[in-house]
Amino acid sequence: GAGLMLQTFARMLRAERGFEPAHLVAATLDYSVSGFTTWVRTVFAYRRKVLPRALMDTGLARDAAEAACRAAGLDPGRRLESLDAPELIALSTRLPS
Repeated sequence: GAGLMLQTFARMLRAERGFEPAHLVAATLDYSVSGFTTWVRTVFAYRRKVLPRALMDTGLARDAAEAACRAAGLDPGRRLESLDAPELIALSTRLPS
């Protein structure tokens, strides 16, 4: 029992990991500088809203909100919580400044 567990653990330590830890690169992205974090908090303050309505909570007019959705390649009828991170970033970059 215990001997088999130790042998298995020893083999795991020698196993090929699939990558070289010495060549690993990590990065931290901080979107708060551009106001992205504040914007995300604002649009997610009230859940279950379609995109234009959520954007209108930030002070955007309905026409501008719908245009930003279309410019980001998003259906204005989608709900905000259905967006993934790249879609949120795409939408935030299409908003008028």
